[in-house]
Parts: sequence; structure tokens; C-alpha cells
Amino acid sequence: MSHKHVVKTTGVIARHSASDAIRVVATNYDPDGSRTITVSIRDWTTACPGVEFAKTYSICNGPVQTSGANPLTVTLLPLQRVEIVVATSSNPAVNAFYDVIVEVSKDEDFTANTWSTTGQAHNTSFPINEGNTLFWKDWQRIERD
Repeated sequence: MSHKHVVKTTGVIARHSASDAIRVVATNYDPDGSRTITVSIRDWTTACPGVEFAKTYSICNGPVQTSGANPLTVTLLPLQRVEIVVATSSNPAVNAFYDVIVEVSKDEDFTANTWSTTGQAHNTSFPINEGNTLFWKDWQRIERD
């Protein structure tokens, strides 16, 4: 019997004009089991399908790593989180539309939230831009072959 992963999307959303960064924080709340996740963040402004953004990420405030312009796959150990940041253009007409897709091996005891900020550094508080915040409960489940 094959195990099917859970795939959820934000849908295509309009980026706040003051945003310098798109942020995703995914958290494994399971005290006993790990979760393998794949995160895709795509720019839908000028291409269909959307073009994958280059990303940086940090697991539990650890060193910042680069994933390039491919979906990011990481394994979160029990009670770990990953912060993923995409730097966007300061020009509001560039990177105007984007989506986030998360595939997770098991979505019990797991959340992912996304928002945009003015400021791009990891592990630092920046003003959250109104209108680009989506909580895991608001994401839509999609089917993939």
C-alpha cells in the first residue's frame, strides 16, 4: 500500500506592494516523529505555470542555507521548524503574484503559515504586511499524480 502525501496550496495571491520578502514557516509539532516536506514558492507574474523562486532557509534558527530556484525538500525532526525566505523585487509590478505549495508526508501535528514582510533577513522580526498572511487551516488541499 503506497502512502500518499498531503499537498496544500495558498492559491495565487497578490503580493503587498511594500513587501521585500515572502516568508513560510513550517513546524513539526510531533514529539516522536519526523516530517519530510517539500515547499514550492512560485512567481506567477509573467509566466504560466509559475516560475520557482530561489530560496534561503534556516532550521530552528540555525545557519542560513540556499536552495536555489528549485522546490525545497527538508526533513523536520520532532519539534523542529524551518523558516523559508524568498527575496522579492522592491518594484511592486515585479513578482506581483505568487503561490506557495507544501507537500508533507503526514499533516497531523504539522502547520505551515506564510506572510510577507518589509525586510529580508532570517530570524529577525520585521513588519508583517497586511493581506498576505495565510494560516495552514486556510490553505486548500490539491491532488497531484
